[in-house]
Amino acid sequence: MENEWWKNDLDGEQDADAPKSLRIPKTTNYTLEGGVNELPNPGTNDIWGQASPEHKSIVPKVAWFFFGLIGVPLVLFLISGFTPQPEYDYNSYEFTGNDNTEYTIVEGDNLTVYSFSTSSDFESEYDGYDWWEIWADSPTWVVSIHSDTGQFASSEADDGGYTWFEFSFVEFFEEDVHSEQEEEEEEADDGTILWTLDESRLLIATNTDPEFVSAYYYSESNSNELASTLTCFMWPVVMIGGIIWGFATKRRSFAYGIISAFTLALAGFFLLIFALASAF
Repeated sequence: MENEWWKNDLDGEQDADAPKSLRIPKTTNYTLEGGVNELPNPGTNDIWGQASPEHKSIVPKVAWFFFGLIGVPLVLFLISGFTPQPEYDYNSYEFTGNDNTEYTIVEGDNLTVYSFSTSSDFESEYDGYDWWEIWADSPTWVVSIHSDTGQFASSEADDGGYTWFEFSFVEFFEEDVHSEQEEEEEEADDGTILWTLDESRLLIATNTDPEFVSAYYYSESNSNELASTLTCFMWPVVMIGGIIWGFATKRRSFAYGIISAFTLALAGFFLLIFALASAF
């Protein structure tokens, strides 16, 4: 009988949910027929063939895309805006000229000395900044000395007084000349302009006999720029990291959104450059 094929090997009661034992003889003329139920999610089956529910992201792909396109740049803009930026410490003023006139002789050349009042600690502090510059001008020339000049060329006064220094930049304003000979003579002897510091005074000596001389000072120092540096590095690090994270976690829409934002920013930059180039 067919029922004899389905006898249990074990005595007693069995769990109703447990699979039934089946004895198959070595030889049989019978054929087993039936279908096979497909599991909804292969690879996530629990015991007795019960499949776990499929885990799906609750955020749609379009939301991930716009978060990468708009959300990430917006967050970076807000962080950059609220990050404290370095403050620049700078000084800019004109020296007060003194009415008294002095004279000196340097390498046999008679020079008129123009003096300007400075603070009492100017001589020891004027070059203690990241950038500083002293410049002076007159109706016929302009001169300057600044922190990038390096070693100053110096000359001793013939009378054993001050040590005078040359300016790093000197420009004379050319006047109309009537012949090549006069032009060559003016180029050969434009004049001498020197400078030095004397306690609370800036001294400028020249043989050009100017109508007047004005002198100025400018300095600036940058505070700790670590915050601004980190802000600059934050943009590429976050965007590259976001692209890698998007592809690694199967959130490709998020990665494509960041790539689109970068592409649009790059295209806008080149369009701006093109527009400026066309305007000029």
